[in-house]
Amino acid sequence: MALQGALTVRPVDIQRHTAAIAALLHQGFGTVAAEFGLTQENCPSNPAFLPEAALLEQLTRHGTRCFGIPDEHSGQGEWLGFAAIWPLRNQTWELTRLCVAPLLRHAGLGRMLLDAASEAAWTNGAQTLHIGIVDGNTRLKTWYQAYGFRETALKHYPRLPFTVCEMSLALDALYSKK
Repeated sequence: MALQGALTVRPVDIQRHTAAIAALLHQGFGTVAAEFGLTQENCPSNPAFLPEAALLEQLTRHGTRCFGIPDEHSGQGEWLGFAAIWPLRNQTWELTRLCVAPLLRHAGLGRMLLDAASEAAWTNGAQTLHIGIVDGNTRLKTWYQAYGFRETALKHYPRLPFTVCEMSLALDALYSKK
């Protein structure tokens, strides 16, 4: 399914669209939470369970950039995909909350969001884009690796019921050639 030609990634005013983005994240991350046995009780920080106020607080941090793919046809202010980046340390930015509506996965929308996020990080001075994912999510890990991300660490956090796979993308490898 190739939809990306008719869709556009746009900056998201998170203050204005918090409810709609939260609904997308609850739906999109909810399928992954169910697959890996994550619940409100054992993983309350997962975006599938994050209240709107907490999401808004996270996404209004200094330097955060939010991107989305609006559903131009619904007339309901819905979003088909979302991603955010923020400065992490030195010249490293964090990619977070990348999500595509479950029925539209594998249609190129995630790639569109990742392209926009990585380019924005690069233009804001980042040399590296970092992400942490559920290590057991091999399908997602393979997708990020195909884009150029490399596994950098496996971490165990007491508050999480899974191992985190940290991955990094060298942005200069993507953009210094352009």
